[in-house]
Amino acid sequence: MKYTDLTSETWKDLDRFGGHAIGYKSVWLALEEVKESLLHIFVDEIGYYHLAVEDIGMTNVVDPGVTGLAVTRKNYMMDGTVKSVIDIQCNLPNLINEFTGIVKDICCEILVCKVQASEAISRVIRNWQSFWAEIPAARMTDNQIGGLFCELFILRELCRLDPARALNNWRGPVKGKHDFVFSDWSIEVKGTFSDRHIHIINGIDQLAPLENKKLALISFQLFRTENPYADSLLKLVEDIYSYVGKSRLDLIPQFQKSLFLAGYNPVFKDYYSDFKIEILGAALFVVDESFPALTRHILLGELNSRINNISYSINLEGLHMILLPEVKWGDYFY
Repeated sequence: MKYTDLTSETWKDLDRFGGHAIGYKSVWLALEEVKESLLHIFVDEIGYYHLAVEDIGMTNVVDPGVTGLAVTRKNYMMDGTVKSVIDIQCNLPNLINEFTGIVKDICCEILVCKVQASEAISRVIRNWQSFWAEIPAARMTDNQIGGLFCELFILRELCRLDPARALNNWRGPVKGKHDFVFSDWSIEVKGTFSDRHIHIINGIDQLAPLENKKLALISFQLFRTENPYADSLLKLVEDIYSYVGKSRLDLIPQFQKSLFLAGYNPVFKDYYSDFKIEILGAALFVVDESFPALTRHILLGELNSRINNISYSINLEGLHMILLPEVKWGDYFY
């Protein structure tokens, strides 16, 4: 079958009457429906799910050491022939969606990108490891996608300059007061699918500067588009992987953990890829005394303890701003 047609439902239709002694009836995963390949999926007699990649090489494979996922070299009788394979096994049915995503990614690396089997498997599992077994269950809402898109757009710009510092300065996923915190500046990032720079501010202190730091707000106006060349959440994630991987491969787990905390689930990467976004406008605003922010400092007296939360909207139209392409990141990112 075409590997792109694989879904979590496919596993339910696979033969479950094989065994290690008599062999397994597998299904090929290939580029085309009728083409055979070296990639097989099957379900064993216990009910575990397998991707078996034929490989006669002697390259070591590394087991990720995570619950429910195992990578080993095995000899399996499949369709009447003993085959030497790298076996990727999932033994947790509740993670079949995630395992299906891993299988399809491995197939893409091997069949489309022509990456050697053991390298492809290691790369894909490394990319999924931080999400495995503790992954957010739900797909993000469109507004959540827009919000994370804006943060990752800024993170991508910063990773071009210094990936390590950029990832360390990204505080949005850990629910920091502001999305990015630098030596003398902090930056809050807001995105809207509205046709104007209007944003909801959550909390009385969200636009209050941190101690001994200046504060800026970056506002994005977004538009969901059918333009296939527009950016997407997945495109930004892949770009950041590329920038980080070129210089600091050891930082990949940190980025993955941040994505997980931000609610990103690679199971839904096809949706995130198809959700194309154009930026209609983006600008940086300095949050100073003239900025329309509501803070404790400007309120008279203390808030009543029974007030649990305050949200308000701000309209940034007509305020002094620096267009994002004109921002000199060296003035803030140090």
